[in-house]
Amino acid sequence: MRTIVPGGLPVLFGDDPSEFYNTCFDCDTDETWAEVSVGLQAVVREDVRLTPNQPHLHPVSTAIIVEGGIVMADLQNLPEALCLLFGLSYALHHVVWSIS
Repeated sequence: MRTIVPGGLPVLFGDDPSEFYNTCFDCDTDETWAEVSVGLQAVVREDVRLTPNQPHLHPVSTAIIVEGGIVMADLQNLPEALCLLFGLSYALHHVVWSIS
């Protein structure tokens, strides 16, 4: 039940839901998020069972991905990452509109 609302966020951002939530193990160095426009990456321990395209509520750390690059890393939990993602999208939206 706790993953229903976060599962709808890709729709709000207008992105592909299959690319919004990315998960990797803490020992991985694979950059599978290079094609992601906006999303979250959860770093989990190796003993955690991975479920594709689902947010992990208790990751080791969380990062924010924008245009294929990690813009904020080592966030402690999913709610903090979601709040910061909303703040970044709000700030970037206003910067773009003030320039044009």
